[in-house]
This record gives sequence, C-alpha cells and structure tokens, in this order.
Amino acid sequence: MNDLERLVAQYAARRLSRSGFVRRLLALGVSVHFAEALVGMPLGRALAAPAPPAPSRTPRIVVVVLDAFRADYQKLAPMPNLEWLMQRGTSFPNAWVGHLESMTPASHATISTGAAPTHHGIIGFSWRDASSGKEDLAAWYGAVLAGRLEEQLILHNVNSIPQAVKSADPTARVVAVSSEKYYAADAIGGHSADYILYGLPNNHTITTMGIPHHLPPASFLKKKSLSRPWPLRYEQYDEMSMTMALESLRAFDPRVLLINMPACDTYGHQVGGPATPDVMRRLVAGADAQLGRMIRAFRDRGILDTTLFVVTGDHGMIPNTRQVRDTDIKSEVSIAGGDILFNTGGTSSYVWLRNPAEASLVAQRLVRHVPYAAFAHYQTLQNGTYTYHLVTRPGAKADPALEAAYQYLFSTFAGPTSPDVCLWLEEDTVIRNHIDGPPTAAHGNHGGATWGVQQVPLVISGPGVKQNNVSDFRARLMDIAPTVLAVLGLRPDRMDGVALSDALLKPTSAQTEAFGSLATSLASHQKAIVARHTADTGAGARS
Repeated sequence: MNDLERLVAQYAARRLSRSGFVRRLLALGVSVHFAEALVGMPLGRALAAPAPPAPSRTPRIVVVVLDAFRADYQKLAPMPNLEWLMQRGTSFPNAWVGHLESMTPASHATISTGAAPTHHGIIGFSWRDASSGKEDLAAWYGAVLAGRLEEQLILHNVNSIPQAVKSADPTARVVAVSSEKYYAADAIGGHSADYILYGLPNNHTITTMGIPHHLPPASFLKKKSLSRPWPLRYEQYDEMSMTMALESLRAFDPRVLLINMPACDTYGHQVGGPATPDVMRRLVAGADAQLGRMIRAFRDRGILDTTLFVVTGDHGMIPNTRQVRDTDIKSEVSIAGGDILFNTGGTSSYVWLRNPAEASLVAQRLVRHVPYAAFAHYQTLQNGTYTYHLVTRPGAKADPALEAAYQYLFSTFAGPTSPDVCLWLEEDTVIRNHIDGPPTAAHGNHGGATWGVQQVPLVISGPGVKQNNVSDFRARLMDIAPTVLAVLGLRPDRMDGVALSDALLKPTSAQTEAFGSLATSLASHQKAIVARHTADTGAGARS
C-alpha cells in the first residue's frame, strides 16, 4: 500500500476529517482537480470544514528530548509550560540516563527501543566493529544517510515505540525531527519511522531535509517555514525543531512524534553549560516557549487530551573546570605498550586497542599518570562473558557501592564492540582536544558516568498517567518506551527497561512487581554516583 492508498483508507475509515484529508493529499503532491474529485467538493469548502481529526483508538505519543538538558537547569528560569505538563502527569526528579555512553545517539536509541546500548548496538558515536575489528563510524553523517545506524537496530532485533505502534496499526504515521542532529532523529525514529527530518546547513541557509528511505513529499520540504538563515542563534535551534514537528503534525497527522531540541547541547559545548548560567537561562526559557507552542497546537487541533507527552533529556553536561589533554592520554597509552585503534570520550576516555591483552597495563598507567584520573577499568573476555575490572590509584581504596554502580552501568554497554579501557575523571573534568580552542576557553562535554552528565529531567503527562504526581524512583531512559507501550496497552517485548508503574493509573501486578524489584538497587547505584559528585565538587545534589 503506497502513501496515497494508505491516506484514502484512513479517510474511508473516518479516522481523518475532510480538511485533514485534503491537507495531506496536497502534501503528497496530488493535483487540486484530483483532490476535489476524491472529496466531491471544491477545496475551499473542504478546507473550511471545522471538524478536527477524529480521535484515535489509543493515545497519540509525543516524545520531546531536550538535548544535554541537566535536570537542575529547571531552576535557571521559569518553565510554566513544563510545569503544566507536570501538573497533568508524573515527574521523576531523580531520573538519570542509567547507561553508558551518555551520548546522543546511544540515548536516543535507548529512549525509543527501551533497550540498553549493548542490546540495540548503538553505544556512542563510534565503536569497534565486531567482525572486522575496525572503527565503525555508524553515527556520522555519511553512514547515517547510508542507513548504517538503522542497520544496528535491525541486526540487534530490538523493538521500539515506532515499531510497536505500527505493528498494532499499520496506518499509523511516525515522524522524528531535529533541527541539526541527524543522528538523534535517525536513532530515535529508527527503521520504522515514516519520515525522519533534520536541518542541513548550506552556505548561509539551513534547510529541512529527510533521511533517505524516510523522505516526506517534496512539496513538504519546500515549505518556506522549514528553512532558516544559517548559522542559527540560541533559541532558534529549538524553534526550528518544533516548527518541523508542528508542520509535520498539520501535514501528516502522526500517531507518534519524536522531537530532538538541541539548543542546550549546542551552546553547552560552546560555553560550558552550567558554568555560564546567563546563556543557559535564555536557552531554558526558549525551550519552555517551544513546549508552549506544542501544547497550543495540540489544543487547537482538539487532540491535547488524547496525547501522551514525554519530556526528557538524553544526557547532562559538565564544564571544563579541570582539563586533560587528549594527546597526553594517547601518550600514556603508548608508554604502557598499548597500540591505540581509536579513542573517544568527552568526560571520560574510552580506549580501543589493537592489542587488548595490554589493557590491564594501559589502565594502570593511565590512572597513575593522567591528571585528575579518578580510577579506571579494563575489559576481559572469559568464557563468552565480557567483564570490566577496577584499577585504583596507588593507595586508594575502592568504594564498594560506587564499584557496584559502575558494574551496573557496564552491564548496559559491555560486549565485543565496547572499549578495552575506560578512564574515569573527576567531576567537572573535560578532555580537551584541538577543536576546543585555547585552554582558557569555557566549554562543556559529556559521555561518562559522573552525576553532572547522568542527570536528566523526566515528565510523563497525559491519558493513563497519574496527575500531579511525583515519584522518587530512579527512572532511566530505558524505562520510557516500556511505560509508553503500557499506556497504549502494548507488550514491551525485547526491552530492558520496566514500565514506570507508579506513573500509571492502572498498572498490572506484573508491572508493579518488576518496577519494585529494581527500586532498591537503582537507588543505591545512583546515590553512590551522587556521593562521588559531592566529594569531587563539594556541591549538593538531588537526593
């Protein structure tokens, strides 16, 4: 069934209003004469029909990811629209990423699939290909356009919000958007999304494009509202993302709308995130304004009360209060006898070796000689099991609770593609490379396991959810998809997360049991990571 046939079937089943049917016909590029023949009246009369789209049998889903939005950013500026969503839903003030790496591609895939990175295959921006042993740059531009990121999801046979919704209703539309982060939109939309949109800068203009195999009609991409002067400034990053989303809402009437809003990440990297509160305050207010646009658009279409909204972040951000040069890390690896295949990381260093047998010696060298090194782990493979082993600084004692927390995080990404050595730095320490400017320049980063990069907001709001409810559960990004599917009455097959039963109006006994079985261990792990944050910075944190 092609797009036109699917659209006609929806209209025939009375799941679209006449005006909505006409708008989507025109978005497909059909002629005015053909559209009038289908609806049996002039287009002006058809478009004037006031009836909103017929409500769906199940709630619509909107997931908004505020990129690099630390939970404590909510204190920087009033957020009345987020607060409105909180009042009609459940908020999780102790939410966290809950996996490694704390990077955009990994987190967006986890939000959508409910799976840990080791199970959906996207552990960061790059990893070691398990077959060739070479670096796999699947989350970079050319590879994303070639479908390499989606291949990981297919090869790992994971479920997702888009896939589950479309399996239950093949006529449902799924749209994923980001003003500049093609890898975020592709990772959260995956192979089941109908349309995946992103902004492509070209000289002095940024224009909305589509990921191949997820292209909307050409007439849609030509809308003037979907282009902007480049470079974008401050709130414009989030404004363009929301405009993409709302234009998609009008044109395609999606059942699932997935929105990446990147402003806090774009400027957090440039100015150090929390180190520059005046800049972040402006971006926080701007993000809330876009949530307000979204709420008004859904209210105007008469679908606000039948839509489930999720607002979260994909990771946090820390400033470069302390810095370590990437070249120094590479030098120490070489001195220890390590042969680097490649290394990544912003607030921790992930090292892949051509000679992984030397990983133990490399970890010992790094923890002793790299400034601000807290501790390290190296990976071994024994009897088919990948295990990370702790290396502390000379004379330092291991913290059993913190080590248990890190072993939990390792369980979310350890495997044949993960790094041989992980070097963990003190909180608010950033690895500096040649693109970061002079050492005195403020910038920020993420990627590791410290609290500043793990903390995120989480609000779930709408039908099937308790209102004005606050949960102290340490909700993880992998718990979002199972919770969404629980509201829809769909099974969360092949998902690592659990349905957040204390947010649900009618949780099942199985959901409540699975939820309760994790509460104590997740609280212990998070408290250990927060305690390390407090010891490193002397700052308070959420309990």
